[in-house]
Amino acid sequence: AEVASRAGDAPVIAGGLSMGAATALRFALAEPARVRALVLMAPPAGARSRRGISASAVEFADAIEREGLEAAGERFAWGPSASLDPQAASWVRVGFLEHDPQSLAYLLREYLARLETPDELAPQLARIHAPVLLVAGDRDGASLPTAHELASALPDARLEVIAGAGHVVNLAQPERVNAVLREFLGSLPA
Repeated sequence: AEVASRAGDAPVIAGGLSMGAATALRFALAEPARVRALVLMAPPAGARSRRGISASAVEFADAIEREGLEAAGERFAWGPSASLDPQAASWVRVGFLEHDPQSLAYLLREYLARLETPDELAPQLARIHAPVLLVAGDRDGASLPTAHELASALPDARLEVIAGAGHVVNLAQPERVNAVLREFLGSLPA
């Protein structure tokens, strides 16, 4: 509350995709008074869920250090076991390869491997009263269940499931995602 009361600290609309969604949610949990609304796209499953990148984050980090990012990413992030369509796999690969491998290994171990499930966060989630838009692709086996769990746990949440989209929902169905975003943002009080 003290942070939000400082001059110039107006509440924000925080959001992101995948790990960005987890980061926006963590911000809202830490600073609820600073959040006007949340947009959480393809939120990652927590480590204990046994699905998605969080469940294999430590193994992925170890593989990056042992085999290099290209080989580890093929096995854990964009290869056949990732269940991504070819276009999404290409986008994920490009995104990962833009970053320093040591930094990614650290992020996997220290952030994604420790990510809580919605069940673990339930008491904290119940205290977020800002409107929340959850967006997930109907082909995203890791994030779609997480989005449903978050929608149930957050008091003012709405879930939009985008047909024909996987994890990179905003790139797979940009027109539909943009329409959902415009509608949600337009519904917020001035």
